[in-house]
Amino acid sequence: MHQRRAICAYTDCRLKIYSLNMNAINEYLEQEPVLKDCVVCYLQHGDQVLLGVRKTSSTDLGVNRVAGIGGKFEKDETAEQALLREVQEEIGVTLTEFKEMGRVFFLFPYTPKWNQDVAVYVGAKWDGEPTESDETQPSWFPISDLPFNRMFVDNQHWVPQVLEGKRVDAIFLYDDNHQIQESRIEFTDPE
Repeated sequence: MHQRRAICAYTDCRLKIYSLNMNAINEYLEQEPVLKDCVVCYLQHGDQVLLGVRKTSSTDLGVNRVAGIGGKFEKDETAEQALLREVQEEIGVTLTEFKEMGRVFFLFPYTPKWNQDVAVYVGAKWDGEPTESDETQPSWFPISDLPFNRMFVDNQHWVPQVLEGKRVDAIFLYDDNHQIQESRIEFTDPE
């Protein structure tokens, strides 16, 4: 499993910047929590986006929720390698054109095994037709009518902007009821 402490290497600078004037996030980061490196991809076709109902999870995170396609890095994988593998495994397609759209950190002090550092991608072209796997049941949704009532609560705060072409740089700290306790979100135009 690919994971690292929050206060180290690449993550060090970003999380310290995020944590300025954010008491709960700052306090949790001082504990140097372990974050799992993950990827998520939103396959976009016109005004539709492919999301998946998560059928299984090794950590019990997100089962029966609607989410982007993705998962954890495997040992020694890059974000791009994890992206290509996860999309192939979960929905049976091979991405041929995609763009990195930022990074989102998820902090769960009450369930630390869910802490994640997620690289966000949008897929524009792929080979094959999305098909159901043991992990994911894919479905197309209008971008203008995403099923937020079935998605993680943070998604409404950043996924629509990513699907509009904005880059995201965010951090979410969840409380013991799995609600957002504190967050910081920035959007920028793509480079």
